[in-house]
Amino acid sequence: MTKIYPQNRDRQKIRKTWIFIFAVFALLGATNGEVRGFAVKTIVSATSPIFKFSRFAAEKKNDFFFLFRNKQSLDEELNSLREKNIELENEIILLESAKKENEELKIMLSRPDKKSYILGSIISRPPQSPYDMIMVDAGSDNGVKNGMRAVAYGSVLIGRVVEVFPSASKIKLVSYPGEETNLIMENAKISAIGLGLGGGNIEVKIPSSVKINSGDKINTEGTSHYLLGTADKIEADALNPFQKIIFRMPVNLNELQKIGIEK
Repeated sequence: MTKIYPQNRDRQKIRKTWIFIFAVFALLGATNGEVRGFAVKTIVSATSPIFKFSRFAAEKKNDFFFLFRNKQSLDEELNSLREKNIELENEIILLESAKKENEELKIMLSRPDKKSYILGSIISRPPQSPYDMIMVDAGSDNGVKNGMRAVAYGSVLIGRVVEVFPSASKIKLVSYPGEETNLIMENAKISAIGLGLGGGNIEVKIPSSVKINSGDKINTEGTSHYLLGTADKIEADALNPFQKIIFRMPVNLNELQKIGIEK
């Protein structure tokens, strides 16, 4: 024997009640136009919220998929724009580098004495290479030989070639510790020897009686001279017959890209 619980009994009563109401409406609607209209309105009113909700849900579903597709499209467009921006930035860097190299070459080739140079790019510099030493990508295959002078911007002597390889050369800077360079104080018209101190610094000793001012140019000797630097720090002592001038190479090695090796 099947046991019927109270809640199941209530559900059956409700279902029977709705069936009875529907049957009454159907019977009356079949015979009475007004009742039929009332029944239709009642059913429409009862089901209208359901249809409205279904339509609303469908619209929101479409909107969701539209936004999803639109977001994907925007993301793809943003990624494309980012890639193009990176490409443009790289092109600008290359153009700036080419412009700088072009200016360096123009300066080097505009010397009135029309000297010939072997061009080389710096491939190693301090601190990657030993201090006050640089490497360039021009070697014996390009005609480089030991002792050749290395020049920056066509007017500044920075060192000499001390070791040559087929496709590279090692250059010792004029500021290398103990490196000696013949020079002349431009305004005082006195010759002396510059001694490298390292770190781009050079010192020169001249008689204390010679008048030297800060900023005076210091050049290499010879008719076709190069700039070595300008007087920076002047150390003089009344009891010492010599005064010491300390100066730096007027070149930033971190920015220098190309040099000329004088043939």
